[in-house]
Amino acid sequence: MSGLIIGTGLGKVTVTAENGRGHPPEFWAEKCVERIVGISDMEMPDHVRQQAHAFRDAVAAVTLHCMREAIKSDRSTVKAFLIRNGHEALAKELEAL
Repeated sequence: MSGLIIGTGLGKVTVTAENGRGHPPEFWAEKCVERIVGISDMEMPDHVRQQAHAFRDAVAAVTLHCMREAIKSDRSTVKAFLIRNGHEALAKELEAL
């Protein structure tokens, strides 16, 4: 994965790419958490910084878990659709992902 950050009048734009596949759930969970829980670099007491990072880590774990469950659910829906339409071999391939 590579990232390119471009500064524009609208703010920062980040472009990332994978080779031959989409981004994994870990990538999307991290992007989600970055938008939900921002921890600034300003000076703060150690215990406050530790609490902020612990909260961020907890949000990241929950977000990743939910994203993985959503992916499983979507694949189940697609698999059922494929089977209903006579594509059992494709459904089996999807299961292997």
